[in-house]
Amino acid sequence: MKIEHMVGGNFAKIVILSSISERRKLKQLIDKALLFTPVQESSRGFFFRVTTIYGKPNHVLRAYKIICKEAKND
Repeated sequence: MKIEHMVGGNFAKIVILSSISERRKLKQLIDKALLFTPVQESSRGFFFRVTTIYGKPNHVLRAYKIICKEAKND
């Protein structure tokens, strides 16, 4: 699983690249981020999943910290 954080002006995004074998872990990370921060999510792909979380930079940074912390715990 690869997690990237990108900021551009007043818009930021997190791109998570994962495979089908990491489906359950990805769903857990996304649900945790959406529960605690007001961000939007977009996913595409089946075998290789590309998930994008986007919104205001401060909200996305908080979601990035939550995702990184949760990814280290597993």
